[in-house]
Amino acid sequence: MSKILSGLKPHGVIALRTKSGDGEGIFPTVEGVPVYYCYWKVEELKSVLEQSGFKEVNVYQEGPKHIVAIARK
Repeated sequence: MSKILSGLKPHGVIALRTKSGDGEGIFPTVEGVPVYYCYWKVEELKSVLEQSGFKEVNVYQEGPKHIVAIARK
């Protein structure tokens, strides 16, 4: 996250949507191509963003499978 933060302009905003849950790993897709997934919980993602130096961090659950995060540099 610190690399993302350093790449943003002053007061720049990051918005991301990720899967919620526990764990991480490489999983096959329908097309058979392996994809790396890292699952998050709202509190964990918020903490990582704040500890990385992001401000105005807003992280929330979107439905049963996804988390949305919006934060400012």
